[in-house]
Amino acid sequence: MTTSSGFRLAARSVFFLGAAISCGGGGGDSTPTSPGTPIPIVSTVTVSAPAGPIQLGQAYQFSAVGRDNNGLIVSNAPFIWSVSPATAANVSVTGVVTPLAAGGASIKATSGSVSGAASATFVQASPPNLADVFMAGKTFIPTNTTVKVNGTVRFNFENGNPHNVIFARTAGAPTDIQVTQNVVISRVFAVTGIFAFDCTIHPGMSAQVTVVP
Repeated sequence: MTTSSGFRLAARSVFFLGAAISCGGGGGDSTPTSPGTPIPIVSTVTVSAPAGPIQLGQAYQFSAVGRDNNGLIVSNAPFIWSVSPATAANVSVTGVVTPLAAGGASIKATSGSVSGAASATFVQASPPNLADVFMAGKTFIPTNTTVKVNGTVRFNFENGNPHNVIFARTAGAPTDIQVTQNVVISRVFAVTGIFAFDCTIHPGMSAQVTVVP
């Protein structure tokens, strides 16, 4: 009798425990968990070209914006840059374009399976009074910049990495630029000649400015 009563008591205990669990016993929260915020997907890409003529031998920053199905900008959308025809220009991973041949070209940015493009016309022109040098990774773009005497070169330290610009000890070379980042610093070239410079914290990162009458 004692054994039979023990089995019946154990069975009732299991039944009540199961009922408590099925009814949410123990104070547990039965509210459904909300799904996570969906990752925005780029549905359109718009590419913008810089204003003004695009001259051979200079470097120009193109920009791209990705938007979702609602027209909202997708922040930090990754882009792969390309140019067609490929012989028309060099394009860096950040969208800096250096024209190589006069004529038309298409500059394309791709994010996932979606692309956008901007048309550009490259022209041969006399050396400018103002030019830009960009820093893509550990490379100066372009590696040879030409300006007229008393022209200005803007050094764009805007890729998030620290760099410096140290000129070779050449007569007429401007003042060095010490290690910095996220700024644009200009130098005026007052005499003709070729002025080589390096980023000394990144071996092999070299370029030059050619100053003509």
